[in-house]
Amino acid sequence: MLGLLYFIAAAFFQISAWGLSSTVIKQGLEKGGVIPDVFHNEFEPESEIRITYHMTKQLRMGMEVTAEDTKNPPHVWFSKINDESQYTLIMMDPDAVHRPYLHWIVTNIDGQRPASDVENEEHQHTSYSAPAPPAGTGAHRYVFSVYEQAQVNQTSFLPETFIDRSEFDVAKFTEENGLRLVGALYMVQENLTPSS
Repeated sequence: MLGLLYFIAAAFFQISAWGLSSTVIKQGLEKGGVIPDVFHNEFEPESEIRITYHMTKQLRMGMEVTAEDTKNPPHVWFSKINDESQYTLIMMDPDAVHRPYLHWIVTNIDGQRPASDVENEEHQHTSYSAPAPPAGTGAHRYVFSVYEQAQVNQTSFLPETFIDRSEFDVAKFTEENGLRLVGALYMVQENLTPSS
């Protein structure tokens, strides 16, 4: 009986491999305004993302970080949706002056080994650009999102040279490339240097 109740609860809350339910993830995104500012209210997380900077600073939803923390690309893990799919990781700043600003795209990530694929040069579509919010512009949310690709070893992505980082249209990019949002996490950074 207890086993049956656990199965029902897991199915209801869509518990991921690491234990955060889709409800908890979605509430975190809503609390920070990522839903609805970046993603539609209909988004239901299916994957939990784990981001770690310097191998010791694991992000929590909405965690504040410094420029020193984020100057190098993070270590990325996420729970896979199935064994066959590949994924795309996008990092962006929806609060940039020319919003949103694209910081990173990694494509064709194997769900069996996301960390090694994210770190592999072959998968770096748009190189990592460390967060650097200008002084006097308030707190910026940096959103990591994982998308399930429609194809394995997808080659239809526009080359990095054709992407305008300063006015990145994530909805257009994901629609044109057949990407389905499955997970998201955000961090916050603010430049407290007095503006001149």
